[in-house]
Amino acid sequence: LGVNPKAVSTQNGMGGPRPPMRPQRPPNGR
Repeated sequence: LGVNPKAVSTQNGMGGPRPPMRPQRPPNGR
């Protein structure tokens, strides 16, 4: 839970139109 911040965002619905395959800027930094 932190290695895939984009995956968690998409599940919560925060990701939205952002593709989970291309992490532009992870909030965790890693």
